[in-house]
Amino acid sequence: MTAQPTWTDSGQGDLLELVAMGSPATGTADAEWQEFVTALRYVAEPREGLISPNALRPLVRGVVSPKRIGAFTSRAVAQGLIEPTGEWETSDDTEGRNAGRPCRIYRLTQIPGGDAPTSAAGPVAHPSAPGSRRAG
Repeated sequence: MTAQPTWTDSGQGDLLELVAMGSPATGTADAEWQEFVTALRYVAEPREGLISPNALRPLVRGVVSPKRIGAFTSRAVAQGLIEPTGEWETSDDTEGRNAGRPCRIYRLTQIPGGDAPTSAAGPVAHPSAPGSRRAG
């Protein structure tokens, strides 16, 4: 009879968090996370805190690895930066082949550093914003 394997939590979080962490040697995931958070703020501020995936996606495409976008969204929810509103919209993402699929709308609940978002604040400059140079 073979002993059953035992499971112990490594303390590293779930699989999406591991993807979001990336390689500690390169630091790429950390830089992409900062770009993602900046994009969340850029999209949310003129919309009274609402984050439409259809508005967010063009800002992060080419800046954040496609496999990390969902992982970063899960990380932002887990860290309390955003929360689902319970509302959905239809994706217009033809490039990622998600067009026509439902996608959640989120609300920015806090700005990193603990501040609550305000709709009076102007948009944050983002490298992917119109008129800016995008990463290739």
